[in-house]
Amino acid sequence: MSEEERKEEGKKAKISKLAVISLVLMIPAAIASIIFTSRSFHIADVPIFFGYLYFTIILAGLIIAGISLFQIITSNGRLKGILFAGLSIAIFLFSLVWIPMTSTGRVSTRMPMCRYNLKTLRLALETYSYDYQGKYPTADKWCDLLKDYHREKYLVCPAQRWAGERCSYAINPYCEPNSPPDTVLLFETKGGWNQFGGIEIASTDNHPYERDRFWGYKIRGCNILFNDRSVRCVRKEEFPKLKWKPDED
Repeated sequence: MSEEERKEEGKKAKISKLAVISLVLMIPAAIASIIFTSRSFHIADVPIFFGYLYFTIILAGLIIAGISLFQIITSNGRLKGILFAGLSIAIFLFSLVWIPMTSTGRVSTRMPMCRYNLKTLRLALETYSYDYQGKYPTADKWCDLLKDYHREKYLVCPAQRWAGERCSYAINPYCEPNSPPDTVLLFETKGGWNQFGGIEIASTDNHPYERDRFWGYKIRGCNILFNDRSVRCVRKEEFPKLKWKPDED
């Protein structure tokens, strides 16, 4: 085949439709990867359905890109579009590396936001105490009573809003405004309403994606509000050492 015939054959080459389809699938996936790992977003906010859909799309895009690349190479110049297929594969590799690197390698903003919730609820409890003769709300109605102070939106841990919970916290019924400063007042628990109790219902499940900033291991702990207004993340093994009753040492 002469040089002119080869040029003419190249002009007649068609772009692989499969290569185009793979790129069309992969571009939204790349955008989603960036959104999922942004600082204002947390991967735990993604419903399971969308997670499965995302991985299905990028896997389908990779398979289609591989098939199109094989067809282009074996078409003897009748098909073109290697760039499209190559970009699709590159986007897949980007998603494969980017999400684990950014979503599990950093501490999310949900833990600090949860602490802010507890501090805000502390202000509501103080206001209630001022209005009702120096008493905290009764334990079995504390969520209902705080609703009157327009604090309902702070009753849900930011990491668990996607689960549709009404409240992520429980109150310690043994804590009063005059209790020792280091007495536990509010703490994280599993979803519910008007929950109260002690160490037996404290939960470390609200922040399943939290990792230590330096070491990278998973944090098994929860945020706890103490009677002195302080809030800190307490590890599960430290729960028994806390003052759950004012008369405890």
